[in-house]
Amino acid sequence: MKALIIDGYTDEPAAFGVPPYISPRIRALAGAFLLKRFETDYLTIDQVRSGNHWNRPNDYDFLLVFGGVTTSGRYL
Repeated sequence: MKALIIDGYTDEPAAFGVPPYISPRIRALAGAFLLKRFETDYLTIDQVRSGNHWNRPNDYDFLLVFGGVTTSGRYL
């Protein structure tokens, strides 16, 4: 089975400063798919917007779109 994760980003401070700057939640979700032996692909929302990826979800059994709200303010 195949899964596609689209990362819409979150601005949670825990995701900053930890290369490759991917949210721990995205990593956990990808790990869950991996444990179930899914073939998993990852795209950022920027890749979807800028490329020809709008029809790609049709090629997958599962689509996970992850995002959060933007919080105003400074973390650092």
